[in-house]
Amino acid sequence: MNPRVVAFLTILVLVIGWLYLQPPRPQGLAGADQLPAAKKGDAPQSSLWVEHAYEHPFGKAGHARVWTLSGRGVKELTAYLMVYSEGKGERVSEARCIWDAASPPLAAQVAFWHQDGQLIGDKGKSLPSLSLTFRSGLPDKKTEKHTGKLIAKPLGGSSSSNSDFTGLTVSPRTVLYNNHLHMKRDAPLKDGEIRSEEVGGGTSAEAMTKASKEGRVVLAVIVEWKK
Repeated sequence: MNPRVVAFLTILVLVIGWLYLQPPRPQGLAGADQLPAAKKGDAPQSSLWVEHAYEHPFGKAGHARVWTLSGRGVKELTAYLMVYSEGKGERVSEARCIWDAASPPLAAQVAFWHQDGQLIGDKGKSLPSLSLTFRSGLPDKKTEKHTGKLIAKPLGGSSSSNSDFTGLTVSPRTVLYNNHLHMKRDAPLKDGEIRSEEVGGGTSAEAMTKASKEGRVVLAVIVEWKK
């Protein structure tokens, strides 16, 4: 069996186990089964928000960043991982969900997996991927695509940016996380010099494409949804 396929199957097993390892729900936040009540005579409003955002290491297998989502009235939900390199962007993992009618209350989980390539025979590289799973409110149709694209490890470190989305509404397009891998070695610092660099100057496709032209590989976890 292809080593990359084995690696992805390993990730799926971790995903299934991860569904039962969520932290306690913070007090005061509405869950998928505790949605704000609509006023009498009003139709329930469509909404999607992040309840938790956290990360978890898996030893040599790598680590995961996880976002748990709650919502209702969703017609389409897509979570995907973009890789920008040398001015070009590619979706390397994507999960797209469709409901025939507005979704019932849903609880979902987006996970960004960063696996060490050494486990699949590619030392010095990493295998990033993404998963989207549900606890409730399952979609009527779900399609997934995974390229198994390997990424060389950065020579000059990395810089990441993610906001604390806990309890905040997800916009029609939201970048939950972006990581800039610096693929060029940093020049030696002069005496008294301090290295300082911005993470990337924005999360639009244009901004991340531009950053990728400056000797970086940019990874971005993006969620899009429609009501």
